[in-house]
Amino acid sequence: ADQGTIFLDEIGELTPYMQVKLLRVLQEREIERVGDSTRIKIDIRIIAATHQNLLDLTKEGKFREDLFYRLKVFPINVPPLRNRRDDIPYLINHFIQKGNKRENKKISKVSTAGMKKIMEHSWPGNIRELENAIEHAFVLCNSNQIELADLPVELRETQMEKIVNTFNQYGKTDQMESNYQPHSLTRESLINLLNDCGWNKAEVGRRINKSRTAVWKYMKKWDIPLQRKP
Repeated sequence: ADQGTIFLDEIGELTPYMQVKLLRVLQEREIERVGDSTRIKIDIRIIAATHQNLLDLTKEGKFREDLFYRLKVFPINVPPLRNRRDDIPYLINHFIQKGNKRENKKISKVSTAGMKKIMEHSWPGNIRELENAIEHAFVLCNSNQIELADLPVELRETQMEKIVNTFNQYGKTDQMESNYQPHSLTRESLINLLNDCGWNKAEVGRRINKSRTAVWKYMKKWDIPLQRKP
């Protein structure tokens, strides 16, 4: 990296031993190769990143204060993705372009329903989580746009699916059966549930405590094809 820039990610995870090593490099602008005793002068620019609050870590004694101030020459605070939702469509477009090039597909956008769910999500994993969600959708998407059903379940989870998850967690008890409300089932939630079960109507019926025939009737009522479209 001499005469150039080195990027150190997750700087807050450095062990105390490595913090001392890095501090020495920053102060003396020289290094020693492993197994060598000769000091080498270097001229580098260091960019460091962390998701932690380094100031708090210094107060807790987990990060050296002298190293903190050595690194904190020009800090740039990047807000979490949930606080800059206007960036999401641009990021999605970028990830779609990357996915098209990688997978040799021609996906152009996310559907309106899918984008609504994406914009409502809190994104605790920030941009990495968003990129993984789009990669997940590329695996399932068979058209020129990403549909709601192509997105990860944590994005498209509806009230119906929350009931199903609770039902699966506690098992088929009388109490859970009495708590289940059939009116919570919607066309969208049924399609999502069919996708989760690989369009196995019997499995869907078991999850919502209904017969396979009842599931077929719901599908006929809402004009849902019996088999998933390729």
